[in-house]
Amino acid sequence: LNGLTHLDVSQNYLNSTIGPEIGGLSNLVSLQLDNNYRLDDDSGNLISYGMQGPIPGSIGNLNQLQELRMDNNFVGGALPSTLGNLQNLVTLRLESNNLQSSIPSTIGNLLNLKYLHLWSNYLS
Repeated sequence: LNGLTHLDVSQNYLNSTIGPEIGGLSNLVSLQLDNNYRLDDDSGNLISYGMQGPIPGSIGNLNQLQELRMDNNFVGGALPSTLGNLQNLVTLRLESNNLQSSIPSTIGNLLNLKYLHLWSNYLS
């Protein structure tokens, strides 16, 4: 998958963590893991909490990345400081998750960033 430039698995009700292997997809331009969150089916039975766990620090290895969407999941933990390595990033959407940390100062390194959505988390 070394030549993969776009990965979109949004709106699939995935119930998984994001492994450190994601950092090995060095040619990714767009990574969309958004909108996998769903609480219940029509009968009220629990189906999925969506993508879970922390954002791995290896995400900072994706030097070509322009769009990162993990919004509307149950991603938790701290924002990795390695997000500041994503010099080509234009869109960062992490809203509506369970992120609990301060916003790393390295976000200031993202000089091409135009869209930053972090609302509906527990950030400071």
